[in-house]
Amino acid sequence: METVTVPVLGCLDFDEAGFAETTLELGGQRIQVDVSLEAGLDVVALEHAAGLMANFARLEEEARKAMREDLASGDDEAVMVLYRAHHLAELEDAVTRDFFDRSAVAPAEDDTFLRALKLARVGIYPKSPEEMIVCDYTIGVEVTNYLVAVAFDSSGSVSAMSLES
Repeated sequence: METVTVPVLGCLDFDEAGFAETTLELGGQRIQVDVSLEAGLDVVALEHAAGLMANFARLEEEARKAMREDLASGDDEAVMVLYRAHHLAELEDAVTRDFFDRSAVAPAEDDTFLRALKLARVGIYPKSPEEMIVCDYTIGVEVTNYLVAVAFDSSGSVSAMSLES
């Protein structure tokens, strides 16, 4: 397709399918950032998404707040409740101690569990105003293929949360 240089994201080399990837320093760690231009290049939308990424600390704070609220909801079908219950049931006791400072028989407290979640990837979808940025969190790619995906709309507000694999 073409190469575009965008503030914050840098030089993006899009392939024929409209996909590019880069690595950014986010929250003190190097994170893979994927950019998808499914319906063709829209520089204005891409720059808008990059502008949201410029204040990634705020996005991270909003994502963590949304995950905390979801976990505290008490709803057995809540994304975070399901993610925690699944992993505490499936992981070996030694792994739960390593990740949550607790055994499987003593469920991890909300804050302990949330601290165990690490940002694994960021997806940017400039032409998707309802899910322009998606942050994928995991307790560890070495122990699970399940992710908590927190989506942000074009205004930078949390718009959705889901389980992905």
